[in-house]
Amino acid sequence: MKIGIIGAGRVGSAFALALTGNGDEISGICSRSDQSVAFLSDKLGRAFINDVSSTINEADIVLLTVPDTDIAKVAAKIREDGSLGIEGKTFLHCSGALTSSELEPLNRAGGCTGSLHPIQTFASRDEGWKRMQGIFFGYEGSAEAREKALCLVKPLNGTLLDIRPEAKPLYHAAACILSNYTVTLSYVAGMLLDKAGIGKVLGIKAFMPLLVNTVENIAAGGSLNALTGPISRGDSITVAGHLMALDDKDKVLSEFYRVLGRITVQLAVDKGSIDGTKAGILLEVLSTTAQVTL
Repeated sequence: MKIGIIGAGRVGSAFALALTGNGDEISGICSRSDQSVAFLSDKLGRAFINDVSSTINEADIVLLTVPDTDIAKVAAKIREDGSLGIEGKTFLHCSGALTSSELEPLNRAGGCTGSLHPIQTFASRDEGWKRMQGIFFGYEGSAEAREKALCLVKPLNGTLLDIRPEAKPLYHAAACILSNYTVTLSYVAGMLLDKAGIGKVLGIKAFMPLLVNTVENIAAGGSLNALTGPISRGDSITVAGHLMALDDKDKVLSEFYRVLGRITVQLAVDKGSIDGTKAGILLEVLSTTAQVTL
């Protein structure tokens, strides 16, 4: 298949490089930056012209890998340009949060539309394509566009995960919690290690095996089985000690600990590692001040 890419950032580059390696042809690339197009031209060994007309007219499938705020604008501009061939082509945007309704102008003009979201993080434009193999892709849109999306992900050993339009905000929130907030957790841990006199850089390096093994445990047995630590065993004295230290050093981080702790209590109950009595004591500790009589 011939694939056109509009938006040559990290996600667009990952698609372009991964799909080329699996036998598909990148027939056109356009982007706000000529440098981004030049980067992919160099990587793919072909001189692409930064031109929306050739990108769309020569493609069977067009991927819109532009920022979420630009998807509807780009779709409207494509529809307004009478020289662009829309009918019979498939247009897929790659937003995790937005639905295929962002492409409605193209749908009305005879295009097949959908959203195809790689459930992966792409921190590097050079190496991101390597992370396309064997992942899930959230899909929402028409049945016709789904067939074309499936043709894209199959050579990557990928799997389509069908998402209802109304469920996309929750779906994307889950992705953000797992990916973005894990980064936030490491940042907060670094702050605490710095306050403990260890230092952020050395501290995170020392704690990284703990994080990696925790993720591996989740992958192997699920969240319930992976839970360990003081809340999992009902150790309210240790939790109170944490809060006492946090209240003394940083009230914001203390509240952060309390919010996560209350959710973790429910997780421990679901796991069956604590009973209702221990859960109640923990919730009391986490909902009041650290100076709780135990």
